[in-house]
Amino acid sequence: MKIGKVVSTIKLVEVTCQEAINSIRADVHKHKLLIFKNQGVISGDKHVEISKWFGDMESTFYKHPKSPHPDVFRVSNDESEGCTRVGNTGMTEGFIVDKGTEKEQYTSDMETIGILKDIHKEIVKDDRRLIYSHKWEEGDFIISDNLAVGHEATPETQYPVSDVGLRILHRTTVKGTTFPSKS
Repeated sequence: MKIGKVVSTIKLVEVTCQEAINSIRADVHKHKLLIFKNQGVISGDKHVEISKWFGDMESTFYKHPKSPHPDVFRVSNDESEGCTRVGNTGMTEGFIVDKGTEKEQYTSDMETIGILKDIHKEIVKDDRRLIYSHKWEEGDFIISDNLAVGHEATPETQYPVSDVGLRILHRTTVKGTTFPSKS
């Protein structure tokens, strides 16, 4: 399975026509992950505008004073620059079993842990062939379909500035509109 596509010919800040936006949306749906290179600094307003191409925003409850927009989540390895210790596996509170039926129920903490361990085993099997690890470069802007592609921050994203330099990531979240189902 191949996911992702690198895009180096489009400057997102210059995209204004609906035809181009529709093309980007279709490419995200097709490739699940688009990596736009050499984007430079994108303002918070433009970041939110780009996100709205895909639907309504879901603003994070984490806020940082240096965030460029209330709907942009600013992450860093330095508390004075952004929210720290975020993005690691463990954010799932549980799963719904038999949704929409009389038997609908939430998994217990132990069941949830078991399911997450099973998912992790599936992801890392076969020499981690399902894992793409991005090597960030200044100016990278990634759009991913989080209903199709899981993600997590690796531990080194929170290493001290003295070890890895200052890391700052701006991200937004678009509300999901489709409930997962067995089809």
